[in-house]
Amino acid sequence: MTQPIRSSLKKEKKRYGEFMRPLDVDLLPLSTEHRADPLVLRFIRFADATSRKEFISNPCDWSEEERDAYARGDTVAFSTLRGYSRGEIEEFLDFVKTAHEVDAKYGEDTANSLHYLIMQQTEHHALSQ
Repeated sequence: MTQPIRSSLKKEKKRYGEFMRPLDVDLLPLSTEHRADPLVLRFIRFADATSRKEFISNPCDWSEEERDAYARGDTVAFSTLRGYSRGEIEEFLDFVKTAHEVDAKYGEDTANSLHYLIMQQTEHHALSQ
């Protein structure tokens, strides 16, 4: 007996990067300290790259396996089920690690605030609505 194709794999997946505007780090309203910090600049590169590679999807269309992996917080299983490559998953995990390092150095939610500024400039936020 063959398994049905999951609904999230039926059609070609599009990525947010196909619709996002380019990022210009020089235009981000960063503090002088953040602008000079290689950790912050690495975070910005990771945030932009992983956002561009993210598949556009609706959780209502995820398979039961995908929803379960997401609910468990199993990033690797979820991302594998969604169709991300091993390299993309590793890059995302590096992004998460770097976000924690930024927050440890500058305070909680610094990484989220920086990511928000990136999303505003690239208009990623408009695609999510």
